[in-house]
Amino acid sequence: MINRRVFLGGVAAFGVAGCAGPNSASGNWAFQLGILPDKMAPQRDARLEDLPPFFIRNVNAEAPRMLTSTEENRFKPRADIIWREEPFDGDRHSQVAKIVHEAGHMAVIGLEGDLELTLDIEILRFHALTQITRYTVGGSHSVELLLRLSNTATGELVIPAWAISTELPAFGGQKAVEAEIAGFTQRSRIRQHLASLIRHELDGGKTPIDMVEFGR
Repeated sequence: MINRRVFLGGVAAFGVAGCAGPNSASGNWAFQLGILPDKMAPQRDARLEDLPPFFIRNVNAEAPRMLTSTEENRFKPRADIIWREEPFDGDRHSQVAKIVHEAGHMAVIGLEGDLELTLDIEILRFHALTQITRYTVGGSHSVELLLRLSNTATGELVIPAWAISTELPAFGGQKAVEAEIAGFTQRSRIRQHLASLIRHELDGGKTPIDMVEFGR
């Protein structure tokens, strides 16, 4: 598992989404400003740990429409979004945004403090497995996100955007079938893993990152 943290220290003028929910209208803030992972300079960000105790009032998650998606059933199709476990309804962006939105809500449960913040999450990459990969060799679920924190009452940016990425081992072949029967679907594993990863970011590393293993 790779957990890359990249801090965007020079960005301080994002707009705040007006409502909580997947694909909320945050204006594709990262992409409008040309903020992509290969343009970010890695830095250590200690300011999150310096904040007074806080809780998260709103969680917004978005998959920008400029992200590409594909329904090709190949081992490694080229696209930003690869998601097959739910029936195709013409909108993979909303489907993956919903997963990330749920993970964000799970991540903030139990955070307590007087400072009321909003967590915005933007998807940069969401790769699960295609059908052919899942039922043969397996692989990994690869996800890249941008997180930012703002003051819910004032809209003021509290922590500028920072990027995280992860690779969750994905089951293949018979193990994938057995895991799915046992309730360890791609959706449930990715959601649980991302929830623990985001919480790990928000609480200064106190929460362990859950790899959501099966058949240990």
